[in-house]
Amino acid sequence: MPCSACPFMVVPHAASTSVRSHADGWQDAVAFYQANALLALDSSGVAIPLLQPLVDQESAYRYQSQWYLALAYLDAGQLVAARDLLALVREQDGVYQQQAKEILKS
Repeated sequence: MPCSACPFMVVPHAASTSVRSHADGWQDAVAFYQANALLALDSSGVAIPLLQPLVDQESAYRYQSQWYLALAYLDAGQLVAARDLLALVREQDGVYQQQAKEILKS
């Protein structure tokens, strides 16, 4: 759960039960935002290893990282990995659900 000293922490997805420490939360935040900046700079190959641990662990950024990792995989031409993550996002009730459905249809 974010504290008042963490103004840019993402609100955890409803399915997330984060048990990570405050320090881990900051490290997750840095990795998440750094990966997003790299994606904006068309550096998906560098962003992927930053996002993978956030998807694999209980993190407040898990759901969002699944979406952005799927986009990074698409950009890197890793279509099977992208499809698998998009299918996972599609099945969750979240802000990227509809977009994942649309991408999977195409």
